[in-house]
Amino acid sequence: MFAADGAGDVPLDNIASERGMKRIVLNRKNSLFAASERGGRTAAILSNLASTRRRHAIDPHRSRTQLLVDLPSTPVSQLDRWLPDESKRRDAPPPV
Repeated sequence: MFAADGAGDVPLDNIASERGMKRIVLNRKNSLFAASERGGRTAAILSNLASTRRRHAIDPHRSRTQLLVDLPSTPVSQLDRWLPDESKRRDAPPPV
């Protein structure tokens, strides 16, 4: 039985959330093969960054590559520029 909320914005399925959970389960299974606790923590952080970038419609591979190139020369005071909203704003094409 389906109960409407009156707004008409209730999705008929939850495929997007199920897809998100699939990545979590795969990451959990893959983390069994981390060489150390530190390696597992690093893999979890990188996975989280990629997932966040995907949700913000940012190419995670391109963003991670640029982050790893720029990070050694980025002062701690400027790390905010790597947050997804700042990164998206910075990389957006100029308005026409």
